Parts: sequence; C-alpha cells; structure tokens
Amino acid sequence: MRERIIVIMLLIMLAGFTLLTYALSVTKFGLVNAYLVTDPGSFQTLLMNSNGKYLLIIYADSQCVACNYLKSYVLSNSTVANYVQSHYVTAYVDLDYQSAIPLTNIYIMVNGSVYVIEPISNEISVRVYRVNTTQVVPFTVQVTPTLLVAYDNGGSLIVKEIILGAYPPQIFMNILSLVHTNAITTSLQRQN
Repeated sequence: MRERIIVIMLLIMLAGFTLLTYALSVTKFGLVNAYLVTDPGSFQTLLMNSNGKYLLIIYADSQCVACNYLKSYVLSNSTVANYVQSHYVTAYVDLDYQSAIPLTNIYIMVNGSVYVIEPISNEISVRVYRVNTTQVVPFTVQVTPTLLVAYDNGGSLIVKEIILGAYPPQIFMNILSLVHTNAITTSLQRQN
C-alpha cells in the first residue's frame, strides 16, 4: 500500500512538472534552464509548481551589456548555474518581446525583510527593509538586469530580494544566499 502511495505521489509530481513545461517554454539563460514568462498568468503557473523553491525572476534584454555579462559570464559559470538550478525555479522576462513589457509594472507583496542590492561606485549597497505587516506595493523595472527573488505564499508572490545589476559569480552567489540565511554575513565588495 505504501509503495502505491509513493508511486501515485511521484506520478502527480511528474504530471505537474509536465503541465508546467507544456504551459511555459523553457529557454537557456547561460547554463540555467529558465521558464520564459510573457504574461502575468505565467507567474501564477510558476508559483503553483514551485514546490517550495524560491523563484528567481530575471528581467533582461539583448542590448544590455550587464545582462549579457550576467548571461554569458555569471550564469554560464557551472558552479553558479548548479547552485541556481538546485535552489531556484528560474523565470526569464525577455524585454525584447513587446508582450513582456507590461510585466515591468507589477504589484509585489512584501512580508518581513526585503533586501535591495545595487552597485554604487565600486561598492555593493545592501539595504534591508523590514515591514511588520504584509504589504502590496507597485514595482517597476527601471534598469536591466533586474532580478527578483520571491516565494509562493498561498498563490501570492512574496519578494525577498531585488537585485539591480550584474555581479561576479561568487558575489552573485553570496547575494542569493541572503534569502537563505536572512542575515548579511559577509561584506559584499565588488570584484572585477
């Protein structure tokens, strides 16, 4: 009986993954498999099938030098790509497509701490915002690349990190690990 339950659970998980793959096309961003998001409903599909993993949502376009650095140097690093694939469901909003433009103005939910990471000169600024209640706030992508790290809370996208710009591989992994540690354990110095 126990084996039947396990087999049924595995079949349900496989069916969910198959439906997700069917509903969204998968593309490569560096070495990372990413779901190509072209409409707001795609976010809901990803949330429903995230299985407890964080979502890593990448906003980028082909004319952006930092986006190309993120794709061809950072996420093409096998250590970084393996880390991302293990801990995140990755979504890519390709701003070269006109249909993706409305996704640059969305409402996000904030609950607890939110890290905002951005480059300032040769330093990396990490600002932490803490809220006592769940808040829905408008969000606009103003620079590329912009990355959101979020998780599912009852079908809502709760944002934990907003990453502006591209960073060297190890710094990028340190930034991503903030959501798992909930503490800034290292000084993030920009390395060229």
